[in-house]
Amino acid sequence: MKQRLQLLIIFYKSFWIYTVAISVGAWYALEAPLYADFLRILPAFILIKLVTHALVLYLNHTLYAGQLFFYTNLGISAMRLYVAALGLDLLLFLLFMGLVHLILHSINWLL
Repeated sequence: MKQRLQLLIIFYKSFWIYTVAISVGAWYALEAPLYADFLRILPAFILIKLVTHALVLYLNHTLYAGQLFFYTNLGISAMRLYVAALGLDLLLFLLFMGLVHLILHSINWLL
């Protein structure tokens, strides 16, 4: 389990900057909603994430096709890598949103 998680992190590192930039860009494009407004646009945001994640992974797959043999030889299929990377990406963005919410709530509490 630990080895698979480490392999997923290695795989995710190859394109994380693009997915994070897309996540933040989509969030700003949707007018940076917070609190209940974010829950209202969550389905649209997830749809944007699915489409853009598929595009990023397609480009990653075509540009670094030989890289997948490494993971396949270790018993992890390409589909499992892609789905796990999408899950990790969504989890990290939701943690980011929680952190933004916490910071803004703290600032409002101090004022």
